[in-house]
Amino acid sequence: MKFLSNEIRSDSIKVDVHEKICVSQNNCTTSLVKSQVSNEIKVAILKKAAFLEKNKVEEIVTKNKKKKGTTWKDIEFDND
Repeated sequence: MKFLSNEIRSDSIKVDVHEKICVSQNNCTTSLVKSQVSNEIKVAILKKAAFLEKNKVEEIVTKNKKKKGTTWKDIEFDND
């Protein structure tokens, strides 16, 4: 898996699936596998990342809503 950027977008992550084939214990080769599995893994990772980002924003908004008179300029977002 390669992260190409910090954004949650389909073109910001690349997933490659490799297959290892061994003829004997010391004679192995690996090859890139073109299959739907890499796309399914990519979608699952992006869904989880979007879910975590949404919860993070909701938590920050809820925390800061309790303070009377809070505006968007007052809210601190962690840029991890």
